Amino acid sequence: AMRANDADALEVLLADQLRYVYSTGKVEGKAQVVDALRSGGGRYGPDLDIRDVEIRAFDDNAVLLGIFEIHVKGADSDFRGRNRFTMHWTREGSEWKLSSWQSTAIPDD
Repeated sequence: AMRANDADALEVLLADQLRYVYSTGKVEGKAQVVDALRSGGGRYGPDLDIRDVEIRAFDDNAVLLGIFEIHVKGADSDFRGRNRFTMHWTREGSEWKLSSWQSTAIPDD
């Protein structure tokens, strides 16, 4: 959904209690994440690369750890980064929802 810049599809995947922590330390909730994508405040490019993903499942919860490289075009900025991420997914009925995201920048070697 983020790769396709599809705010409606993204909204369905996010838990109402979402906490989205950027590598800058900025924290947003579901409404802010969806609104930013919908308004064009942050456009994720098709060159979003996710790799080295490890999944740890615990009943109705799953934690994903991995690395991503991204290019985001904002209204006032152009960001490229390489980050480690942690995602927490929670099963709500028969659906999985993203309830937490945190990323940390990987310094250039």
